[in-house]
Amino acid sequence: MELKESLGKTIRIYWWNFGKKTLDFEGTYNDFFKDKNIKISKISKDDVKGLRFKIPVGCAIIDLKVFSGGGWIIQDLDSAIKLFSTYLGDKTLFHGYNTTYKLNWN
Repeated sequence: MELKESLGKTIRIYWWNFGKKTLDFEGTYNDFFKDKNIKISKISKDDVKGLRFKIPVGCAIIDLKVFSGGGWIIQDLDSAIKLFSTYLGDKTLFHGYNTTYKLNWN
């Protein structure tokens, strides 16, 4: 699956606000990255292709580079969302494309 096609897949993210499940986001991967101001660019090193994510969190920017070597791009997109949600620290339920992640659950 190419990057453009992957960015069009639908996701849903819930988080717990004072113990109550709240829908945080519903839309495509592309809409999520635009909403959170996360920049994506293609990179390569030694003929291995990957993606670079610049994730703004407060007054800092997390720079995530993922070299999948032609792997499934959805997993790279999921990695950026999981990193963003984990950094925020709230209990999160992330329904990605064909996968569900529970983040910050104790």
